[in-house]
Amino acid sequence: MNTPSLPIAFYRCAVLLIIFLASCAGSLQKQTAQKAIAKELNLPEKQVKVLTLSGIGGTVSADATLQMTFLLQKDSSGEWKIFRVKRFDNWEDPQKLKEDLQVSQLTRSMRNAFVAMLDRP
Repeated sequence: MNTPSLPIAFYRCAVLLIIFLASCAGSLQKQTAQKAIAKELNLPEKQVKVLTLSGIGGTVSADATLQMTFLLQKDSSGEWKIFRVKRFDNWEDPQKLKEDLQVSQLTRSMRNAFVAMLDRP
């Protein structure tokens, strides 16, 4: 059985996000976490759903899901490839998404953590 490609699995699974925030006062609210995640990942807030928050002080763990749509197409060798990605209100080339994902240090950390989760037996 083939493992799904990283971008598809990355956005289709619930992602454990670690957000480092300097908290001035009070605890982090789901809406604030949603805004922070959307901003870091360059996504509209409506595509981020924060499920749970845990932690105190300036470090909080947010369990969240990301809603995106992928248009897949078979290539000449019969493999499915991402043809278009819809993360805003229009379709875009998946290369744009890949470039955006490479920009954020947080995203690189999340990607590494996700790959480590996939490699578990």
